[in-house]
Amino acid sequence: MIPAGTRIRFVKTLDAPANEDHPYIVYAYAGEEGVVTGHGCPEGYWVRTLTWSAPFGASEKEFEVLSP
Repeated sequence: MIPAGTRIRFVKTLDAPANEDHPYIVYAYAGEEGVVTGHGCPEGYWVRTLTWSAPFGASEKEFEVLSP
């Protein structure tokens, strides 16, 4: 398990299509850096970008580790 506080880089753009509950959302762009903030969400990891403070779920297939 990747520890909280680990710096990451997103390898793909993470987004959600618009629906009746919300407009189109981009959580992170491919190449953008972020950090692991916790564990236990359905995707496996709570993460956030360095430019946005709200965490969202991501799997290990969606980011790469930059530093422990």
